[in-house]
Amino acid sequence: LKRFEVQLQKRIGAKHVICCTNCTIAMEILFRCCDFPQNAEIIVPSFTFVASAHACVTAGLKVRFADCTTDTHCIDPSSVSKLVNKNTVAILGVNVWGMPCDNETLQKIAHKHKLKLFYDSAHAFACSGSHGKGERGRFGDAEVLSFHATKFFNSGEGGAIVTDDDE
Repeated sequence: LKRFEVQLQKRIGAKHVICCTNCTIAMEILFRCCDFPQNAEIIVPSFTFVASAHACVTAGLKVRFADCTTDTHCIDPSSVSKLVNKNTVAILGVNVWGMPCDNETLQKIAHKHKLKLFYDSAHAFACSGSHGKGERGRFGDAEVLSFHATKFFNSGEGGAIVTDDDE
């Protein structure tokens, strides 16, 4: 497992790769490690697999659903901006079918409001970021990957947290 994590770190160029049972558990662990306050809200795209929202709720976060764009089916940054409030602690972008979210705009929103920015990249291992800038796994505060049998890169099951954050 350690060799696998090291190889993923090298492939992605990330400081840390922490393998987990699956991508959903990776998200739950990631959110719990953030130690968000009670009544914390996370903005999630309205078009995603149920596990994205389920992991948020299981970790104690209230989910607020944002609209998605018609061209990428990913979270719409203008919808995200409208949903940010005093309880918002994070944004979860979901890279659907390898199609990247608008990383630059989401990062600006997160920075402006001092929010964590996470990505569910279950469908996006080895896919590039928006405008061809970098490979998935290097965006936001952390990304989660899936190695389920139905994914492009699979080990039958499994997932990982990818981050440069030492904490």
